[in-house]
Amino acid sequence: MQDSAAEFGFTQLPKEVVESYYLLTDEMNNRYKVVETARSYAVTFSKRNQKEYATELNMLYDKAHGFRDRRMRHEDLVRRFDGLRDEELCFMVEYQKEPNDIDEAVFHAVNFIQTRGSTRSNGEKDHISKKWTRQTTECMVADIEDDEISETAIEYQVG
Repeated sequence: MQDSAAEFGFTQLPKEVVESYYLLTDEMNNRYKVVETARSYAVTFSKRNQKEYATELNMLYDKAHGFRDRRMRHEDLVRRFDGLRDEELCFMVEYQKEPNDIDEAVFHAVNFIQTRGSTRSNGEKDHISKKWTRQTTECMVADIEDDEISETAIEYQVG
C-alpha cells in the first residue's frame, strides 16, 4: 500500500481489519477500486477534450464501444476529432482533407498547425524587419546656371 491508502489503512482501520488480509483487501477495494465498465468509458469518451494525439481516444473508444464495426468506429472517432476548438483547423480537416480514420485526421491537423505556425512566424519576422523608416541622403547636384557644384538637393527615401 502507498500514499493515502497506506495512511488510511494503518491509522483509521480497526486492528482486526489490518491483521486480516481478506478484510483489508475488501476494505481497500470498497474505498479505492475504480469501477471500469463500458458505460464509464463511454462517459469519459463523451466528456473528453481532444489532445493532439489519438492513442488514448482510440483506447477509450475501444473499451466503451467494442461491439461496433470498423467503419462505424472510424466515423465516430473522426467526428469526435472534428470537434476541435480551432474552427479553421476543424474546417480544414473535415471538409478539405476528408480523413478516413482518426490517425489520418491527426496527421492533417498536426501538419496544418505546423504549416500555419511556420508561416505566421515568418510573416511576423518579415513584418518586424520591414518597419517604415525614413532615410535621407545628401546629393551633390550641379547648378547649371553658375557652373558650380553645390549641396542643394536632399533625396528622401521611404522604404
